[in-house]
Amino acid sequence: MLHLFESITEDTVTVLETTVKLKVFSEHLTSYTCFLRKILPYQLKSLEEECESSLCTAALRARNLELHNDMKKITAVFEKLHVYISLIVLPSIKPDGLLRTNYSSVFTHIAAGLHGFHNVMKEISKHYSQKAALEHELPTATQKLITTNDCILSSIVALTNGAGKIASFFSNNLDHFTASLSYGPKGGTEFISPLSAECMLQYKKKAVAYMKSLKKPCSDSVPYEKALANRRVLLSSTESREGLAQQV
Repeated sequence: MLHLFESITEDTVTVLETTVKLKVFSEHLTSYTCFLRKILPYQLKSLEEECESSLCTAALRARNLELHNDMKKITAVFEKLHVYISLIVLPSIKPDGLLRTNYSSVFTHIAAGLHGFHNVMKEISKHYSQKAALEHELPTATQKLITTNDCILSSIVALTNGAGKIASFFSNNLDHFTASLSYGPKGGTEFISPLSAECMLQYKKKAVAYMKSLKKPCSDSVPYEKALANRRVLLSSTESREGLAQQV
C-alpha cells in the first residue's frame, strides 16, 4: 500500500486503469489470505486442546470457544476483502474484466468488508483481554506467559484502532471513490483500456510541460510613471533644440 501511495503524484491521473501497483498489493493479500487459511486448522486445534486441559476453567473454556469462532470470522473477512480487491485490480490488467456499472457495488462491498474486519477485531480484542486476565490468575501462570499475552494484546489493540480508521475513512469517502474512478464516455459501460490511459497520461505531461514553457519570466522594464517622466523630458529637450535652431 505504501508503494501504491508513493506512485500517486500530482503529475499523474490516478484511475483504476493506471494503478498498476494495486496488482502487487492484491498478490500479497492473496498470499496472506492463503496463509490464514492454512494456519486456521492449527489455531482451532490449539484452542480445542487447551479447552481439554484439566487446568482450563469453565470461564477460560468459554473465552477459548469465543476466540475459536473469532478465528473463523477473521479468515472469512480477509477472504471477502481479497475477492473484491482482486476485482478492482482487473481494469489495470484486463480492460473488459469489470464493467463500469459494477464498480460502485464492488467498493460498497469493500467498505462493508472493512467494517466487518473492524468489528471482528473488536471482538478478538475483548475476548483475548478476558482470556489473558483469567490466565494471569492461574497458579501455573509464568512470567513468560504474562509477557507474551501483554505483547499480543498491545498488537491486537493497535490493529483494532488501525482497522477502525481505515473503515471510517473508506466509508466517509465512498461517494468520491465511486464517482472518480475512471475516464471515458459518460454513457459507456466499460473502462478505457490501460493503453489509452497510458497515452492520456503522456499527453497530460506534455501539456503540463508546454504550459510551463509559456510561463517565462518577463524582462525588466521601466515603471510606467518613470517612462512618462522620461517622455516629457525628451519632448522638452527636442522642442528646445528646435527653438534654438530657428533662432540661429
